[in-house]
Amino acid sequence: MLVAIHIKNYKAIVDTTIDMRYGEGKAPNGYQELPRLPFLQDTTVRNPERPAQPLRVAPVLAIYGQNAAGKSTLMEAVRQISAFAYSSGIWTSKLEYKPNKLHPELHTTLFDVQFIVRHALYRFEVEYNADGIRREVLYKNGTPLYLVNHEQGEFRFTAIATADYPEKRLKAVLDTECSTEGKQQILLLSKLTRAYMGLNNDVVICHFYLCYDLQIWLDNDIRTSHALNMLSENFKENPVEQAFAEIEGLLTQLDLGIYKMDMAREIEDIEPVRCLEEQFQKEEEAASVFYRKNQKIFEYIYTYHKRTDGTEERFNLREESRGTQVLFGLLGVLLEALPRGATVVIVELDRSIHPIVLKALVRLFTDKAYNPNNAQLVFTVHNTELLDDDDLRVSEVGVVRKNLEQGAQLCRLCDFQGVRNVKNFRLGYLNGYFAGIPFPAL
Repeated sequence: MLVAIHIKNYKAIVDTTIDMRYGEGKAPNGYQELPRLPFLQDTTVRNPERPAQPLRVAPVLAIYGQNAAGKSTLMEAVRQISAFAYSSGIWTSKLEYKPNKLHPELHTTLFDVQFIVRHALYRFEVEYNADGIRREVLYKNGTPLYLVNHEQGEFRFTAIATADYPEKRLKAVLDTECSTEGKQQILLLSKLTRAYMGLNNDVVICHFYLCYDLQIWLDNDIRTSHALNMLSENFKENPVEQAFAEIEGLLTQLDLGIYKMDMAREIEDIEPVRCLEEQFQKEEEAASVFYRKNQKIFEYIYTYHKRTDGTEERFNLREESRGTQVLFGLLGVLLEALPRGATVVIVELDRSIHPIVLKALVRLFTDKAYNPNNAQLVFTVHNTELLDDDDLRVSEVGVVRKNLEQGAQLCRLCDFQGVRNVKNFRLGYLNGYFAGIPFPAL
């Protein structure tokens, strides 16, 4: 579960936090019996600020704000640290240094990620500039597992050192395998996970969370083949068929006029090569195309609608509306995350989607029946109908505002005095009470 991400000096951001912590004080009366999840928690992880109660986090966070306020930049920052944790050391890569150009007094970028995995609270910090990584720290329940601070010449590995890999040897790994010309370019977290996996399980857990349990999509248009392949990882027997059935089960409930779906596969030899025009047409109609030995395999997805005479008509999914195709991809991603308890981050979740369907997608993460494993959904959005009808709580709505001094700032409704769940969030937002709205001079 994501607890918070603190970001400093990244593009439009000067200093702000994506805060998922439950911000309502006490829990709602009788929340255990409510079908709606007011918060997520691991009862073994205590709140550092209130040790008597578990650390509680929001299941969803809807991020509003005017165009160019910095919403997408927030999501890009999350993608930056996740992508670097994944790629660091695999190929030539480094943290892209993209500082706030309007604040030349800032000299380093900081990402500080807090999350709960396997009944423990972890915190990973990395600070860097154009030359390389200046500081990297991994904590577990408030205690450093390792600490690298090039600025102050402080290096501690006591908590992860072993008889075979004492601190001196781990420092050598940092100096020789993570650094070039004395400047650290590769995350120690990634190097230890890939090259020394048996050294420390906590390091592996944290790396896995950043790379796989924190999923970031900078667009809601996800290819159907990619969505199917992701979801099929959740199944052992007939994985693609089961993944397809999961998506079909929900898609046919969204009142799109589709009452059933199926898949078909066509296999053809690569040689002799067919007419290029015909090949392009087949690839355009296929949901996915892949190769196996000397064969080219086309996978098609079909939807079925009722004709006026009661018979059925089959359509290629590519003939369906843009919104229907977007929903197929989104459902694959969301359904894959729910049983694993992963955190999904999506830019413009509402694009091409009807407001009522949008509410249904959010409900997958706020309803106990769909989300028993503490999955989370973080998304940017412009559609304000979500702010009506008690769909979201004060901990679950954020507004991005931007000015020269503070850059892009994310504030949640629970940060505003006097805002309660009984308020009409939509009316307050559109009237400018929370800021984050445009004032076009047309």
